[in-house]
Amino acid sequence: MKKRLFAMFLVLVMMTVAVAACGKSGNKESSKNKNGEETETEEAKPVYQFTIWGSKADLSDEKGSWLKTRCDMFAAKHQDAELEFKYAAYTEEKAAKKMEENREKAPDIFIFNSAQTAELVESRLLTRLWGETEDYVLSSNATSIGDLSKYAQKVYGIPVEANPYVLYYDKRTLSKEDVQNLDTILAKGVLAYPLDDENYRNAFYQAQDVVEVPEQDENGTDGTEDGTKDNTQTDDVAQDNTQTDAAQPEESTQDNTQSENGEQKESEPLAKETVDAWLATFRSNPQVLNDTDGNAGITGLKDGTVQAAVQDASAYDKLKEALGENLGVAALPVFTIDGMTKQMKCVTEAKCIGVNPDCENFEMTIALATYLGSADSQQMHYDMSGVIPVNLSAVQTLRSDVELADVIAQIADKENPGWDLPEEEEEE
Repeated sequence: MKKRLFAMFLVLVMMTVAVAACGKSGNKESSKNKNGEETETEEAKPVYQFTIWGSKADLSDEKGSWLKTRCDMFAAKHQDAELEFKYAAYTEEKAAKKMEENREKAPDIFIFNSAQTAELVESRLLTRLWGETEDYVLSSNATSIGDLSKYAQKVYGIPVEANPYVLYYDKRTLSKEDVQNLDTILAKGVLAYPLDDENYRNAFYQAQDVVEVPEQDENGTDGTEDGTKDNTQTDDVAQDNTQTDAAQPEESTQDNTQSENGEQKESEPLAKETVDAWLATFRSNPQVLNDTDGNAGITGLKDGTVQAAVQDASAYDKLKEALGENLGVAALPVFTIDGMTKQMKCVTEAKCIGVNPDCENFEMTIALATYLGSADSQQMHYDMSGVIPVNLSAVQTLRSDVELADVIAQIADKENPGWDLPEEEEEE
């Protein structure tokens, strides 16, 4: 009987100790001071270390050090942890090469060009993004931009930057209406175009169908449905990604092109051989100047021998200096090929944020990558150094930039380049 009572007593003692232990804070631990008295001390914060590679400009103090600034802001949001960052500046090409040479020293997060996606995935240097991060990429970007981050229909990067191709022109020779069509431009002046650059040639190879915009009815609508998509992200994704989608027409395989007998011709994908032949003719046109070094267009516009030039958005300042108030800026025009009207594609590549599949603290790394790719982050990038964003919310904000409005519209439109962006809704 005494043994049984003693056993019951031991059980009660153990239960009491267990309950007392459960009542203690999980972030404190007991220790004894010099006098042997028991004291409670705070547990050390978890430490997360990140190695991040980006461009020299994004790490430059002169340009606001966008990458470092955003990482510091991310750390400020995680006061319960200690975050340490190491940075290195590399071009996208050099970064990929160094990662392949020494996988153990590869960064946790890096910036890459969408054209590198297949190579990086096949080399197992780029992890697939899924769940909320994948949903964020697909819902917050134009379809054409989201597709640039894919490999085998899976998302592998967060698009953060585009350097769209822009049509610069002399407003004394060409009007806003003239520059909407390539044939009209060539009929009225000389066009400087970088034909030796594969990326610029892809503006033709990746050309998109032109869909005729529906006329408005008596109610002032175009008969399409407006939808509001709430892209608000949880945790570390910026909370300003709510975006009203542009009104979209019903899917159509018809455009406003005509066949030789005057009948409307069904639009269809362009075969490479067709574009090859068209470009050969285009190159031989005396109204086309092959801009081999990027300077021929600027010089020609300045001295009057060229009336229009296609270059990327980063050339704007140089061209503005050359033409001043006479500089016009427009989206790339449509062109006619094989009896079809096609819209030149203004963005054929985008810079994306990638995550190393071998990174430590995977969830925290994904959270940081998503934070760096948020709308707020892209807006800050533009404010600091003029980098063109791709996130629809950030693009919507930049509509006030009149000079690049048409170009921004091409990036933002999900299906039909050249459409205007939806009007911003007034806050109630």
